[in-house]
Amino acid sequence: NLWVDQGSRGEIHIGSTAIRLAEQTGVAFLNLDDRTIQLQLAQGEIEVHLRHLEPGNAVEIDTPNLAFTLATAGEYVIFADPSGSSTVITVREGDGEVNGGGDSFDLPAGQQYAFTGTDQLTYDAQPAAGFDDLETFSQQRDQRENRATSAQYVSRDIDGYYDLDDYGDWQTDADYGAVWYPRGVFVGWAPYQDGHWVWVNPWGWTWVDAQPWGFAPFHYGRWVYARNAWGWVPGPVVVRPVYAPALVGFVGGGGFGVSIGFGAGFAGVAWFPLGPRDVFVPSYYASPRYWQNINEIGRAHV
Repeated sequence: NLWVDQGSRGEIHIGSTAIRLAEQTGVAFLNLDDRTIQLQLAQGEIEVHLRHLEPGNAVEIDTPNLAFTLATAGEYVIFADPSGSSTVITVREGDGEVNGGGDSFDLPAGQQYAFTGTDQLTYDAQPAAGFDDLETFSQQRDQRENRATSAQYVSRDIDGYYDLDDYGDWQTDADYGAVWYPRGVFVGWAPYQDGHWVWVNPWGWTWVDAQPWGFAPFHYGRWVYARNAWGWVPGPVVVRPVYAPALVGFVGGGGFGVSIGFGAGFAGVAWFPLGPRDVFVPSYYASPRYWQNINEIGRAHV
């Protein structure tokens, strides 16, 4: 559950999908997995920028009086009145379907639709008006993402790629391809040392980095020490990148061997970042395709 208070705005990223929230807006996630986003908008206004929708995936926004299913990629604005009896939907790009009160309605682009009632829906369609404050904010955020140099090297489905430009630089390496080097880190800095561990189901021990850019480089790709500095190698740009809780090996505990990945307990006394040639073996359940994809970086350039 998330609440954006008066005078504030919020932003949620789910892969390449961005959801922006206006002030005094409350949302809750009813269902969230690799194929489904089901969001409940209790009150307030959100803007949803769905960059792509793969076959078999579903995105649904529920308000107190209807369910809105996004049928294609596009930009959508949904407002739910605090009374719970009306919803206004603006379809800038794309199309969708509303279900409520036993009826369904197709919503093509370029219109603003006002739905009232609960047991029975009535609606009015008008040409979409100009951008409001939330849409103007959303356009600025989209432009920032579109201008990001990192989008050339990192899939848009890797959250946090748009922060990398502000905190580091890209260089090309003959062995590893594109490598991102962070700026402004302290002398002797190394990955996986400025942060903390938390237990997150179903993956287990998960690294939470303290850096403002510290999501993408610690859950995707690999780190290398080259040119007298640590750099992050994202690997090949793929449509569906594979997340990991942390890409490290543990040293110590259990006979002081080397353990790649995590077990049920946090037995290691030290850890080190895995390089592109190192195989990550997850301790949690994973399909053969997951194993192959998460280690594909090791074969990309080496």
